[in-house]
Amino acid sequence: IKVYLSAVPTSSDDNDNDNDTDSEERSAELQRKGCLFLGALADSNPEAATLVKDADGLQAILNAAAWFKYHEPVIQWALWAIFTLCYDHKGNKRALMMTSTASRSSNVAKICTMMKDIPYSIEVQRHGMAILFDVLREIPES
Repeated sequence: IKVYLSAVPTSSDDNDNDNDTDSEERSAELQRKGCLFLGALADSNPEAATLVKDADGLQAILNAAAWFKYHEPVIQWALWAIFTLCYDHKGNKRALMMTSTASRSSNVAKICTMMKDIPYSIEVQRHGMAILFDVLREIPES
């Protein structure tokens, strides 16, 4: 499995704001569906969850959430996908707990930032708290 989440190409007409908005919405929807797909692959299947993580799926989900950090549906499904990848899976929890060397911030801090950036979404808060509870109740050994 090789994981690719990429944006839909933008319009060739830079002066057309409607096309730019449409393109951005299509890109966000693609990322949302990508997160949903990766989470669905891992749901209740530890072997598939490991494959998704090994194919950089966890990082792809975090990247999608970082790019569309104020887009509620992307964040909601990114957090759900992270939860399904890590729920009762020590190896994936360990990967999630690692600090990103590129951004020098922890993935747990990124999850907290997602929750802070979209404070009025019950689903974002619910999925974020579920991840934090599951990961922090049993911190994996390094």
